Amino acid sequence: MQIIPVMDLKSGQVVHAVAGNREHYQPIVSQICESAEPLHVLQRLVSLTNATTVYVADLDGICAGSSDHEMLARLASGGSQILLDAGFRNHADLERACSVKSVTPVIATESFVGSGEGWENTDLTQLCCSVDLRDGIVQAADSSLGGLTPFEIVQKLYDRGLRSVIVLDVASVGSSRGPVAVLQICRALREKYHDLEIITGGGVHSCGCILSAEAAGVNGLLTATALHHSPRFRSELMEWQRRS
Repeated sequence: MQIIPVMDLKSGQVVHAVAGNREHYQPIVSQICESAEPLHVLQRLVSLTNATTVYVADLDGICAGSSDHEMLARLASGGSQILLDAGFRNHADLERACSVKSVTPVIATESFVGSGEGWENTDLTQLCCSVDLRDGIVQAADSSLGGLTPFEIVQKLYDRGLRSVIVLDVASVGSSRGPVAVLQICRALREKYHDLEIITGGGVHSCGCILSAEAAGVNGLLTATALHHSPRFRSELMEWQRRS
């Protein structure tokens, strides 16, 4: 399993994500970074975690459809694979991201609709899908996914080529309460789909969260707050990496 650092970008800065209340996110104040400048934060997170993949949530794209393409290109040139959620809403939105070699676009159930093309006509083999929940309830912009459970959504998309999925409850982000509920979903998905890359996170606060995710068969664990604000977590992470 890999630890995947998370960067939430807003107005050219890295912000602290808490419980999905995006309008209130403020520039991050970190114990490991001297500023909230994205390239600086990216370098510090990669140095701390030895991560080869970084998850980037472009909140300007997600909330307003106004991505800073220049900044995203600079991040993508930094040597790490970027999992990018920029609020892709349709196929046209995906084209620019798909053309960047080191970027894997993340299409999120809360935002992607396809503008008539729909999920059914989207090539999912090179993408990652984020099944977004809030307090356990699926958030789906596309009516074809409305009312479906996370398992039904994954089955529907797996049958069309999806092999990488993020399961995330945004209400747990930055909460330090751990991804307990979504780990149950991840465990059930692992039992059924042995070739599916499963990523989760939200509220990661200790090595216990890492061990629980490993036991659930998770491939990647998203984390941000604990990396920036918890010396204990950073110490536990280094020990876990040493043993792994």
